[in-house]
Order: sequence, then C-alpha cells, then structure tokens
Amino acid sequence: MFKKIRRLHGLMKELELPRKGWKLSKRASAAAKEEYPIDFVVTWVDGNDPEWRKEKAKYEKEAGMEGNIAARYRDWELLRYWFRMVERYAPWVHRVYFVTCGHVPSWLNEECPKLEIIKHSDYMAEEYLPTFSSIPIELNLWRIKDLSEHFVYFNDDTFLTRHVTPETFFENGLPRYCAVAKPLDNYGLYSAFQHELFSNLGIINRDFSIRDCMEKHPEKWFSYRYGEDVIYNIQAYRDRCLTGIYFTHLACPYRKTPFEAVWKKHFERLDWTCRHRFRSGMDVMHQLFQLWDICSGDFSPVPRNYYGTAPVRMSREAVESVLKEENIFVCLNDNELLTDQDYIELKNYCIQRLESKFHEKSIFEK
Repeated sequence: MFKKIRRLHGLMKELELPRKGWKLSKRASAAAKEEYPIDFVVTWVDGNDPEWRKEKAKYEKEAGMEGNIAARYRDWELLRYWFRMVERYAPWVHRVYFVTCGHVPSWLNEECPKLEIIKHSDYMAEEYLPTFSSIPIELNLWRIKDLSEHFVYFNDDTFLTRHVTPETFFENGLPRYCAVAKPLDNYGLYSAFQHELFSNLGIINRDFSIRDCMEKHPEKWFSYRYGEDVIYNIQAYRDRCLTGIYFTHLACPYRKTPFEAVWKKHFERLDWTCRHRFRSGMDVMHQLFQLWDICSGDFSPVPRNYYGTAPVRMSREAVESVLKEENIFVCLNDNELLTDQDYIELKNYCIQRLESKFHEKSIFEK
C-alpha cells in the first residue's frame, strides 16, 4: 500500500496545476454556477438584548464547562460589515439566511430579496429551545425551510475578505475540504471545543475504517495538494484510526445530505446534544458532518490553510489582516481575557478601520 501511495503522490505532483487561486476551467466554472444555487448562513446573537439576558438568566445554573463565558455573547457591532463584505466579494450568492433567536438589528433591511430572517423556533424542535449554545443551532441548520442543498456556514465573527466564486467552495458539487489527519491539538484541559472534536472522532471511528476510506479514495487522502502534510495520513493509515483532522474555526461549505445521514444514524446522540442549553464538553459539533463527507469520499481536496490561517484572537493585528485580502476568511475571535476597557477601545478601533474600507451601505441595510 505504501508503494502505491508514493507512486500516486509522485504522479499527482507531476500533474500539479498552478496553485494560485485554485481556479477551475471557465467551462467547469460556468457549469458550477448553472447547476446549483449556493446560500450563505450566518448565526448571530445580541448579547446586549435585555429580554434575551433575562431569559438566559433563568437557565444559567445549567451552564457547565465553558458554557457561560461572556465573550461567547459579546456584540462587537461588526455585523453590518459582514454583510458589506458578502455583497462586495460574493454578489452571486443565492440567499443569505440570517439566524437568530428572534432579535434583529434595527438597521437590517428585512425587505431585501436576498435575505431570509430565520428564528430558532422556525426550524428547531420546541424541546431544544431556548438555547444559549451555538451547537444545537448548527446541528439543525439543514432543517431550515428552502435552504439550498449547498451552503456556506458562518459564525458572525468570520468575515469573507476577498473575491470568491462558487467553485471556491464546491467543485463538481462537492465541498472543498482538507483531509489531513493531523492529531488533535491541545486547546487546554478545560476546553469544551477540544472535547467536542474528540466526541466527533468517536462516532467517525466507530462508523468508518480509516484504512478502507483511504484505500477507496487514495487520490483524495494522498493528494499532492497536501504537500508534506500527507505524512499525517500515512501515520493514520498505519494506526488504523483517525486521531484528528486538520480543522480551523472558519466558515465551512456544506451540503445538507450528510446532515440528514448522520441524524438518521445517530439521532439519539445528536438529540441528546441539542437538549443542552449551554455548551458541554460531551457535545458533538457541526464538524462531524464535514468528517462524514471526508470519510465517505464526498469532497474535493484542498491544501491546509486554503480558506485561511488558524483563528486569531481579536487584536489590532487581526483587524488589519481583514483589510489585506490575503485569506478567503478571517475569524476575529473574541478574547475573554480582554478587560471592559480593552473591549471598548478595540471595538472602536475595529469599527474605524473597517469603515475606512467598507463604508458603502449594502442592499442588506436600510
């Protein structure tokens, strides 16, 4: 098997296409645009909403590990720039689904033909509500009425920072993922995120033989596009299990198909997760659907950091990276270590800098 891998990897390198942009041919590009619509989905919470805070206070005793960190709900007032970037860099998007518990920014143009405002109660089971965790909100996105089969999911802190096309995210109808079996990083002893990624792996390793996956689709697991990172996949093949997959907390292209498949096979596990009103280290998370497609061979390989680098903590340097157009996505992660004064100063700086480049209103604004 290893000789076959080396031969395949060498052949793929010889056939390597120009890497810059990773563009398809004009014919393939046109076909991608004609065959299916692509929606964007963005989730948002107004942590300053007094009614929402009052409701949240009723259930806070249920909050566990990392479940009630203030930074998860803090509003940086950057949402209007998210919409302006979408209009500038992806004017072809079919629709934008704006998902909230019910509150809507006063400046949002609710009559915009490209905008669909979705409440949690519009698509989530009553027994899952109210929720103060992003996880059940994400696990149920595929239930949104009229959502296209192909969509890109965003947190509201993840920004599109350069021009993209439909084939940036999907090739021949398949999402573009990096299948590098990099072991889980250490996010900290009390990191719920790390435990959730581990929970995902438990399901995947039970349902798939990683060796079988690699032998069925060696051209995807040992693609020249991974470069030296292919060594991680060789190690996973030897170990006969998946101990991680390269993953960044950025926007992610999805199809509804794996959502439905995983819910059908693991309803009890996902249902149990969705009943947690606050984040729990025992939850599974939406990356499970990405892993499912990867192990099923239903993806198109791209190199590590194709979509962007690992998320950076909110800082002046992070804000400047949004303006440089070097990455497809930039995530401005809140930092729970910021003092209230730091938060105010940094928020004002961020708004000032984004306004300097994205000062024109979008169709999503009144």
